[in-house]
Amino acid sequence: MSNSPIQEVSLFLPHKKPMLLVDRIIRLDLVSVETEFYISEDNFFVDENHLLETALIEHSAQSCSCVLGQEYYQKKYGIQPKSFGYISAIRTFVVYQIPTKNQTLHTSAEMISKTLLNDFILCSLKVASYTKGNLCSEGQINLIIQL
Repeated sequence: MSNSPIQEVSLFLPHKKPMLLVDRIIRLDLVSVETEFYISEDNFFVDENHLLETALIEHSAQSCSCVLGQEYYQKKYGIQPKSFGYISAIRTFVVYQIPTKNQTLHTSAEMISKTLLNDFILCSLKVASYTKGNLCSEGQINLIIQL
């Protein structure tokens, strides 16, 4: 869809601050996405200068959701109701290092499979997050999206 940064992340995701854990969509196409998230020191999910592991998982899931959210963005730029999605399974998720405050997470996700089931989409995506070129986490997340 786009090779230029997309600032209107709120049109892709239903989350609001402090739960919105994606700041920018750097690159987006039909099966993959690259996102950024700046970890501010006053972030709700920062404890003892480190981002909580649960927030790292949630950020990864939100990044994955952007791949599916683009279908609704394209329909009149968010005028259509947003779909709701849920993590149906975390197939694998390995944390190699915990990012700290004042760092930016760079995350890429790629769709492995997508199945339409009546009013739902079931999909599986692989995802990896980096700070300063160092791998922080990687995994495979299954999402179920209600249309």
